[in-house]
Formats: sequence, C-alpha cells, structure tokens
Amino acid sequence: MVLPFSRRWSTFAVLVLEAAASPVTASAKDFDGIWSVSIVADDATCPAQTIPVQVADGAISFSGFGATATGAVSADGAIRLKISLSEHVVRINGKAHGRVASGRWRMAPAGCEGHWSAQIIE
Repeated sequence: MVLPFSRRWSTFAVLVLEAAASPVTASAKDFDGIWSVSIVADDATCPAQTIPVQVADGAISFSGFGATATGAVSADGAIRLKISLSEHVVRINGKAHGRVASGRWRMAPAGCEGHWSAQIIE
C-alpha cells in the first residue's frame, strides 16, 4: 500500500523527531583523560596510594612501581582493571559517573582490600 504524499511526509517527520529526541549513546571515550586515583586499604597494614591513570578510548593504562596494568572502562562506566606487580595482583572494579569514579579493590596473595575513588585531572 502506498501512502499519500502528505501522510508519508507526516510519518517521516515523526520518525525524524523520535530519532532526535532519543538519548545520545554513551561512549567509553567519554571517560578519556588522566585520572587521579586514591587507593585506601581497609587494614592499616596494607598500602595506600594515589596514582595517575590514563584512560584512552576506554583502555586504562598505568605504569609505575614496576607494575603492568590491563583494563577498560565501558560506555556505561563499568570499570575492570588488573594490575600485576611481581607475585601480587590487584583487581579493581568500580563505576565512573562523568568526571568521578569509585569502587573496590583486592590484592592477592597479600589479602589486602579496600576502596578507591578517582577524578579526572586532565
């Protein structure tokens, strides 16, 4: 069935308006930048640090203390990161919201754990 011109135009206009009103899809790039991350241990015998972390295209990188890091932040802000230093492995999980983020971390085999918070500094 072929719609009359005016009805086709109305249908097209409604579709365009619906598309324009749809929320913009988030991107992992929304979290790109240098983040200052404060790591706090639940136990005073475990280390606490503030470190700079780079996020580019959703990939998280860190170099320092002889450690290597692999991880990512997804378009919805979910953060997963693994930092390896010698026999120690730190697993970090959390959530970014705009220019701030927070979550929990755990280090094996030391058994340390705690929380972290971060903000974009550049």
